[in-house]
Amino acid sequence: MRGQAADYTGPRHAWRTRLVADTLLAAAPPGPLLDAGCGTGSLALALSRTGRTVLACDLDQERCRGAHIRATHTGVALATWLVSADLAALPLGDATIAAAAAGEVLEHVADDRVAVRELARVLRPGGVLVVTVPAGATRCGPPDRAAGHRRRYDRAGLSGLLAGAGLRIESLRSWGFPFGRLYDRWVQRPALAARGTSQGRWWTRLARNRWIRGFWLALFALDERMVAGDHGSGWIAVARRPADRP
Repeated sequence: MRGQAADYTGPRHAWRTRLVADTLLAAAPPGPLLDAGCGTGSLALALSRTGRTVLACDLDQERCRGAHIRATHTGVALATWLVSADLAALPLGDATIAAAAAGEVLEHVADDRVAVRELARVLRPGGVLVVTVPAGATRCGPPDRAAGHRRRYDRAGLSGLLAGAGLRIESLRSWGFPFGRLYDRWVQRPALAARGTSQGRWWTRLARNRWIRGFWLALFALDERMVAGDHGSGWIAVARRPADRP
């Protein structure tokens, strides 16, 4: 359920994983963490390496198996619990999670309101939810459909979604401008369009080249110094379940 294709996890994916992990760890109270829509497990493993207990779920069973293999090979399997589950019906009790992340997930689900309410339900009072979604509600087009996106978001839409689940928004900002937007156009869209073809395999090899990855990661670091306004590649939001919420 990640925004990146399973066969193309390039520098934008790596940058966003680090961004979400750092943001979540900075805001999360003690306790177990949830990676909702874990995909191939990049975020769950990054969180587990800090010593936190991480629960990770994804609707795609193949991706769950792949994430489990990665966790085992990297030696963090005991700190990471993986399960195939739908965000609309998480197999967790009320108020069991200290913090949760949904990185590039909500744009894929049929009913994002139900998904966010479920994430709010499993948060402990005072618990934190970190969300990233693609920006630009009016920019949704064929590349998004190729990636499995049902929607993009503007500021009002995302803030209303979180507030509607009873969460208090602590921060909401656009990220990935200008270089994130350029990457989306020059790299991400062609890679998604070529997925499953010989050209797609070429894109995958290109994405794994350490010099190319380093180049784009350096540009994304520059993005963090820019004021993106509402023009970035995506949104990142931090919202908290009120401590006084029953």
